[in-house]
Amino acid sequence: LSIDRIPISPDGRFVVTSAFDGPADFWELPGLSKRTLVSEKHYTSGVAFFRDGRVATCSADKTARVWDETAQRSLHKMYSDQSSLRSIALSPDERRLAAGDELGQVKKVKVWDLATEQEVAVLSGHKEAIIDLAFWPDGNTIVSVSEDRVSVWRGASFAEIEADEKREAATRPFGVASP
Repeated sequence: LSIDRIPISPDGRFVVTSAFDGPADFWELPGLSKRTLVSEKHYTSGVAFFRDGRVATCSADKTARVWDETAQRSLHKMYSDQSSLRSIALSPDERRLAAGDELGQVKKVKVWDLATEQEVAVLSGHKEAIIDLAFWPDGNTIVSVSEDRVSVWRGASFAEIEADEKREAATRPFGVASP
């Protein structure tokens, strides 16, 4: 199996496994009936569950996706620029998704805003594959782990960003657009 940890759904109904050559298998408890998430040809290397049943995955196909697992439909698809993704984490407020890569000279954590599917941060510094990620309960701090280091990254909260944008707009002369 290629998933380094065993993701368990928040309601305790599912555990997920993935073979190195295939998609993610969702095992429903207690009977262990299996449903396979049909994705790309590459293996699913990380899974994170939303409280409402959606699922986030990352894969060797260089994507992070949000799925309606029941309907087998991809809802969001974000891309890594050059490497397969190894680990994934969902912020506590479920507004941001982070994924860590495993190839390339410098390994990175990418963070996306799920509402816009826009990349909002790239955190560089690991020399080895990023094998796990977690958001701190504040939702603004990410911990990333590789064989060479543990990193703690703090970003601005959505509230802080919105407050800065409002302050900037209030001080900008009328009719002048921000860059």
